[in-house]
Amino acid sequence: MNRNLLFTLIMMTAASAAFSQNSIDYRELKKSESVIDNAPYNEDYIKRKIPTNSSEKDGGAETIFIGTSGNIYTILLEGNNQVDYNPDINTVSFIHRKDDAAPLNGVMQYDYSTDGGANWEINQGPLSPGFEDGSITDIGNGLRYPNGVLWTPEGSTDADDAYIVGHGPALDVSTTTWGNIFEVSSKLDGSNVSENYNNYAEQFMESNVDFHPYGTTNVNGAIWSLSTQINPTEDVANDTINNQIFYLTKGTFNDVTNSFDYEVMETFTPDYVRILDETDDTEDNFVQNYSMTWAPDGMTGYVYVIGSEVSELEYASVPKPIVWKTIDGGETWVKRVEFDFQTLDSMQDNLADAIGGEVVRPFFTDTDCVVDSDGELHLFSHVLSGFTNHPDSLAFIATGLESQFFYHVRTMGDTDWDADIITDVINSDSADDFVLGDQALRFKPQATRTPDGSKIFFSYHKAFGNEILTSADIFARGYDIATDIYAAEKNLTEDTDYEEFTFYQTMSPVCIDGGDCFQYELPIVFIEPGSDDLSACQHIYLYGAGFDDINFDPSSVENLKSESAIKVYPNPSAGLFTVNVPKNETGVIQVTDVTGKEIFSTSNRQETFTIDLSDQPSGSYIIKFTSVNSVITESVIIR
Repeated sequence: MNRNLLFTLIMMTAASAAFSQNSIDYRELKKSESVIDNAPYNEDYIKRKIPTNSSEKDGGAETIFIGTSGNIYTILLEGNNQVDYNPDINTVSFIHRKDDAAPLNGVMQYDYSTDGGANWEINQGPLSPGFEDGSITDIGNGLRYPNGVLWTPEGSTDADDAYIVGHGPALDVSTTTWGNIFEVSSKLDGSNVSENYNNYAEQFMESNVDFHPYGTTNVNGAIWSLSTQINPTEDVANDTINNQIFYLTKGTFNDVTNSFDYEVMETFTPDYVRILDETDDTEDNFVQNYSMTWAPDGMTGYVYVIGSEVSELEYASVPKPIVWKTIDGGETWVKRVEFDFQTLDSMQDNLADAIGGEVVRPFFTDTDCVVDSDGELHLFSHVLSGFTNHPDSLAFIATGLESQFFYHVRTMGDTDWDADIITDVINSDSADDFVLGDQALRFKPQATRTPDGSKIFFSYHKAFGNEILTSADIFARGYDIATDIYAAEKNLTEDTDYEEFTFYQTMSPVCIDGGDCFQYELPIVFIEPGSDDLSACQHIYLYGAGFDDINFDPSSVENLKSESAIKVYPNPSAGLFTVNVPKNETGVIQVTDVTGKEIFSTSNRQETFTIDLSDQPSGSYIIKFTSVNSVITESVIIR
């Protein structure tokens, strides 16, 4: 499983241009996930508020209880598509594990709404009855991390014809290793249930090695999914196949069995850089995550791996997109030429220079993806700074960063890329950042597009101030393909029952165009957890969260910028100023003298904070606030 940085170890500094030269091995962050023991989750955080479930709304978002799961190990990963929206039948679905005590909390269930998310049928199924009743005996303790897709026969606009299709990893009979992919389906009314467990890879050391399917989706009437191969034997000396081969499978509906028949259509084998694990003197492939995505026309598609591949670039390869493309509906795939992401201005201007040279090493981590109406790939990525230029430090990142960023990274034709910062990443200065049992909380970057691919939307978790992540909301921004305009950042859970209390959001790859509350509504599910990571959790649908066309109008965007302001008082003063920035906006505060010389800089993490310039001589100074949405200046005087 790939994960974001533990908030307890990666923090922002107060300096705008200086980055700490300390480092940490990203692999150690991942390993520490299961042993970290900071602030425990307790009953004080449990809200259990009862949302208003009225479908009559005139705007804003509403939180609606949908299904429940036995624990949080159903919704953690960025690459899973658990929420799906099918515009032909205006139906939203969500797949999840059953709310049962172990060992059967791995049974698959689903929820669905046939009116765009306003009303739901919940805890339907099971999709895996043989696992539940024990008649299937070669599956171990649990079906986990599911993908869920809505499928309808060609030309159908009736939700009564629709199927829910589920893919995910299943434990083998030893209950300690992965060994199968579950392939389950049924009509939404629960009929025509099909339950299969397959493995597409050759056995390795007498064990099956298929692992998590990611990016499962419905394209041109077929179910496509990308899975990889991993060594489950815990024999690190022979661990030479980790994420070495990726399998692209295609499922075709069988009218006789009322189920789907799957076959491997393509395999992908990146040429990885092998990195040394000094603890046991072994080498391994360094892979963050992977997925696949398709254009609205169903002909253009992409497979990508966020990993470290043998490079001819001047600096050592760090985890970055390794991409294959098809333009013929998946019949043939061509690998894109390697791109030097450090050459992009938005990377150069914002990431830390690596030790050993004036070069940045963009370190891609959690990522989600969509394809637009022009067939261009859009990645929404959490990007960090690689620590050094030396190949031995491939897995190392710089700590004490002033900022980490969510980037919108996109292809520009056959060889070029471009990237923009969507927002900075706000986390805590506290050493007791929040964890849920064995799991650190996650930013969960997610991407979706309109059915026609004309607009892209990004959603993510973010917390303001010096709060632990229990104060996180779900934020979003939009991007218009035709005009290259971004909608301003929007807090989707502000003024809901779960304001500052959202966890592990996941969003459909396709959004609603023509919603009841907004023109573009984002089908998002998040959870309210129990007392720890192994306790039952409540899934919650965020109904009516989205954007309108006015959010992409240039005059609207400019008006928004002009109405944003910073307030500085008292002014004049003896040098001690209180600064108020616009609500829910974060960025960099800089103070310069009349010559333009910078004398102070910091990242703001609160709406109100103090700047002490009492050691500066009397005179005029400029305070500049730079955020994603605006650049605002204010003159101040020291007496």
